[in-house]
Amino acid sequence: MKGRAFLEMWCKLPDAPESFSKGFHNAVSGSVDWTAYEIPFRLEKGQKPESIRLQVTIEGAGTVWIKDITLTKVPLKGAPALPKGHGKLIVENRHPRAELKITVISQVDVAKMLGDAFKLLQPREFERLSLDPEAMGLKLPYVAEASLRPGETWDHSLLEGQYEIRAVIWPPSGVSFPRTAFRPPPQRFSIAKDAETRLRFGDSSP
Repeated sequence: MKGRAFLEMWCKLPDAPESFSKGFHNAVSGSVDWTAYEIPFRLEKGQKPESIRLQVTIEGAGTVWIKDITLTKVPLKGAPALPKGHGKLIVENRHPRAELKITVISQVDVAKMLGDAFKLLQPREFERLSLDPEAMGLKLPYVAEASLRPGETWDHSLLEGQYEIRAVIWPPSGVSFPRTAFRPPPQRFSIAKDAETRLRFGDSSP
C-alpha cells in the first residue's frame, strides 16, 4: 500500500442526514499481515439506525483484502471527563450536499488564568504581591477552526464563557460556476462548564 487505507462506518438515522466515523487513528500502510481492525460508532439510548454500512477509503494506490466482517453492539462506556471549567461545543452540518467551514472566536482572559495558576502554586507570594489579574486587562483571542462535510459532526471542549461562531457554507462542486459561498450572520453562544452546547447548520439556511 502506497499511502494509507482506513475504515469508515456510515450510519443513517431517521429524519437526519447520514453520519460517519473514520478510522484515521488505525490506518493501514505498506505491507502488513492479516490484522483485526475495528471502528466504533456511538448511538445514544433509543436511537435506531435505518442503515449501517462499512467502507474502505484508500488514499494512494494498492490492494486491501477484507474478510470476516462482524457488527457488534456493546454498552456505552462513560464519557471522558471534560477538563476543569470546560464545556463541550457540538456543531452539526445538516446540509445534505454543502460543505461547512466554521471559526469559533473568543477573548481569553490570560491575566486571570495566569493569576489563578500563580495563586495556586505560590499562595503566600501571591498575597505579598497583591496581584489583581482583572486589573491587568490582558486578553488574547482564542480561535478554533473546522471544516465539515455534509452530515458531519464536530465537537470541541471550550472554557466556560461567551463565544462567537462564524460559518461559511460552500455549495457542492458543479452546482454553480464560480462557486459562491453563503455566509450566515455570526452567531453568539455561551459555554457552561460540564455541559453541552449544540449548534446546527442546514435546518433552515439555503
